[in-house]
Amino acid sequence: MELAQPREQAEQAQREHAFGLKPLFRGDVQTIVGSVMLAVGFSATMQVTERIDAALTGGIGAPFGVAMAFIWWSLSVIFFGMTGGLIAANFNPIIAVLTATHPLAWSFFFINTAIVIPLTFIYRWRIQQGKRLTLGYFIFNVVLSWIIGSSTWWGGLYPIALKLSLDAILFWMAIQTAAAIPAGIISWYVYRAVYRSRALG
Repeated sequence: MELAQPREQAEQAQREHAFGLKPLFRGDVQTIVGSVMLAVGFSATMQVTERIDAALTGGIGAPFGVAMAFIWWSLSVIFFGMTGGLIAANFNPIIAVLTATHPLAWSFFFINTAIVIPLTFIYRWRIQQGKRLTLGYFIFNVVLSWIIGSSTWWGGLYPIALKLSLDAILFWMAIQTAAAIPAGIISWYVYRAVYRSRALG
């Protein structure tokens, strides 16, 4: 029993390392189909969370959307690279705009893409080093990627499009950055379940 956990951890690191050695941009059928499936799952959950965010924040913020999105984005970029991340990131905004789930749905194209790019590279760097994706690393990556990507809101959408004051900008960004912490925790547990099931490779 004592040897089981180190053996499982070594096997996890080997498989994750194999994912990291695959091309960053992939066009194979498994990648496209898997990415679209995750994108559809992402969009389905966003139909709920974006409406909750719109009702609770008046359309200014998206804390529940942030928390849910990282689950799907993490799976997409780890298993399918940048191709998976970009498909998952940009499929939902199309649905969000068409179904009017959130007043800022049009901006999701920009912020989603701005987040999944660093998210992909930071996960990829870790697994290419042969190191396991731990809970702490998930939290670190999710929070850091959110801060980097959300600069599209901090510096553009909030002050220019919505004309929010600095205090209001800092408040909403603090709320949404705080939401990224449980997002990292939930994402790790979901990833572990999917990884163990071998459902995505």
